[in-house]
Amino acid sequence: MTSGFLRPRGPWRIALCLGLVTILPAIALAAESARQILDRGRALDETTRRWGDRVQSLEFTIHGRLGDRARTLRLYERRLSLGEHKVLVRLLDPADVRELGFLEFTHSGGGSEQWLYLPEFKRVRKVQGSVRNERFVGSDLTHDDLDLVTALPGWTQDDADAARADEETIDSIACHVIDLTPRRADVPYKRIRLWLGEDDLFARRLEFFADGTTLTKRISQSEIRSIGTIPVAHRIMVETPSDGTTTLITIKETRFDVGIGDECFSHATLEDVRREASACKVRPPS
Repeated sequence: MTSGFLRPRGPWRIALCLGLVTILPAIALAAESARQILDRGRALDETTRRWGDRVQSLEFTIHGRLGDRARTLRLYERRLSLGEHKVLVRLLDPADVRELGFLEFTHSGGGSEQWLYLPEFKRVRKVQGSVRNERFVGSDLTHDDLDLVTALPGWTQDDADAARADEETIDSIACHVIDLTPRRADVPYKRIRLWLGEDDLFARRLEFFADGTTLTKRISQSEIRSIGTIPVAHRIMVETPSDGTTTLITIKETRFDVGIGDECFSHATLEDVRREASACKVRPPS
């Protein structure tokens, strides 16, 4: 016969069951693999946080060996799936870069196509080969980096192996820390480390390692505020430690699902800034 000490009765049994209900989900979350955490984040991006297009106003403050430089940009993006995007960026200020344009198609199967419009030559140049390693408008982001940060949220097990590291706290936010080892040949880094907020699975920090051990670049995201159900970082710091340079990206305005048509993302719009107002027309704020 089982002892009464081992068989909880009445309220004690209820309390024990309630305790197990509370503890078991915590144990399950603690036992999650890195891939399961990433898949949970991806599921949020495909459901609660899903958006079809967006327009943003951004300011770049670039700190380098020659002092500080500023850039004002407008970005249009259309997302066909997590791995398939179209992006058009237009430089607005200062005068020496005004009207410069950037167009990118990121493909769901991996890789992207990029083009630059150079107003001084009045022509479009395809970004390929060693040019992809050049800094975008002098910032700490290369053209390869632009491709990578756009594609990264849609990565699956086929794109990278994932492993958990010890949890850490950033800006008082408890974070999952995950190391990615890319499988794709088009990624210029051997290892990528992510810090994802435990509550919202939003990336607080990304670190990129060209040789797997030496820090090449760091991206830190802060001042995170939700627009509807979508969290948006309003301050992004990009650092290149080996060069001692930084780029502060300030997001001045973001609007989602404003009805940007496919004609916005064309070579004709890239080459002719006058077409942009009609080709990239957005719905007025409600």
